[in-house]
Amino acid sequence: MLEKELVTVCITTYNRKEMLNRAVESVLAQTYPYFELVIVDDCSSDGTEEYVQKELLNRDKRIQYIRHKVNRGLAVARNTAIFNSKGVYFTFVDDDDRWNEHYLEDFVAVANNYDDQWCFCCGSITKDLIGQTVYANYNSLEGSLLDYIQKGYTPPIASQFYFTAALQQCGGYNEKIKNGVDHDLWLTLAFRGSKIKSVDKYLSLPSEVIDVSRAKMTNSYQKRINGITKSLDVWKPQLVAHFGESYFQKFKEAYLIREKKKFFRMYVLKLQLKEALVLYREVSEEISPKEIVKSLSIALLLKLSISVKREKYIIRGSSLKIKLSTVNA
Repeated sequence: MLEKELVTVCITTYNRKEMLNRAVESVLAQTYPYFELVIVDDCSSDGTEEYVQKELLNRDKRIQYIRHKVNRGLAVARNTAIFNSKGVYFTFVDDDDRWNEHYLEDFVAVANNYDDQWCFCCGSITKDLIGQTVYANYNSLEGSLLDYIQKGYTPPIASQFYFTAALQQCGGYNEKIKNGVDHDLWLTLAFRGSKIKSVDKYLSLPSEVIDVSRAKMTNSYQKRINGITKSLDVWKPQLVAHFGESYFQKFKEAYLIREKKKFFRMYVLKLQLKEALVLYREVSEEISPKEIVKSLSIALLLKLSISVKREKYIIRGSSLKIKLSTVNA
């Protein structure tokens, strides 16, 4: 029987009332019952407050609701939960994501064997917009978080688990960071000597890889790229100090290429070919003709409402696809 350590689960939300219930249901369905669910509303204006008060708070005494008086962003909202936490452990699920019902139980079972110098992650299963299954594999990680960052690993969506004390001691999320907040936290912990251990299961069920109908993707290409560039400027001094200028330049290039590839795919899937062509000139070496044909085919099939064959794909947890580990520190 697991020890009854309390887990603080954070859901941050902003003007997405219609999605919130799915994430809440996912938490309430957990096989591990010793948690508090802290919903942080970042000053929504779509009726979220009324919905939570009338529909959610009376469902389960473990649910708490905190509302910001002004919109302050994801990092601040997560910190609100962290510094109001009563749990030994802290984790989060975004309002459009959900978990396997054993998520908390399996993480607690592993974390109970480690101290607060460690943080944890797991793999995820998601389906893209045509129903193809994508497995994000974060298996067999155990050791220095900084070493894994050097190899190109980035934080998995809705798949992170921490000791609350460790997050409070490091000051939580950097509230000046608007893009890449999870990566920023990993860097903060890594530079403090934290280690990482993976739970070798697919416990997270994030929202679609790319959902054209919702056009998530931070909505604005230039806004996203500018935000990531600012974050990279913040991270540069310590990355250079630890790994050297050459490493940082490769890290920066890989990060920006990854973001541009996401937007390229979105533009192709939405058949915004003019915008896609502009981006293709910047990332052509990173995208194969086969991938372009596949994306175009999917876009046309979706437009014509034609069903396609379901397939499965597995990607490794490392998502900065350059050989960062070969760069001299």
